[in-house]
Amino acid sequence: MSVKDFIKHRLYGAPGYFASNVFSLTPSFRLVNFLLRLLGNEIGNGVTIHHGVYFTLPFRLEIGENSTVNAKSFLDTRMGIKIGANTMIGRESQIYTLTHHVNDDYFATTGAGVEIGDYVVIFPGVKIMPGVKVGNGAVVYPGAVVCRDVDENSIVGGVPARVIGERQSNKEYVLSYNMFWGV
Repeated sequence: MSVKDFIKHRLYGAPGYFASNVFSLTPSFRLVNFLLRLLGNEIGNGVTIHHGVYFTLPFRLEIGENSTVNAKSFLDTRMGIKIGANTMIGRESQIYTLTHHVNDDYFATTGAGVEIGDYVVIFPGVKIMPGVKVGNGAVVYPGAVVCRDVDENSIVGGVPARVIGERQSNKEYVLSYNMFWGV
């Protein structure tokens, strides 16, 4: 294996690994936001990235104001992730943007960015697959695997996720955390 191939295939995730560990050691949400912005991401005011969030790459991320990504979540930002304002991503959730085409003779990679709207609630342990769009005000119940788009104000759950209800609230809240000390 050439040095170029080694770097391309073996060290591809090094920036994400390094950034994820630095962010986890940082006790300040503001400092994490500053570092993410420094890397070219669009991070709104009041965003909280909790301890132990892992990034494949610390790039191609957009998060709206007052949103939170809870501890031990995984963000595969290789194809881009956009998260709206006042959205909560629960603990240990996983958002994927790249995978393999299982019916391709050469197992080629395939994928697309993920978009999550405003006022979305994603409970813990949810998996969101590449190319999915979650509409404004949607709720995804714990442990769901979201393989297709979720309409606005829909409540989905299960494997694969299916509509099980509709959200009725006006969604006038603002998520707000202590912006200095992380948990």
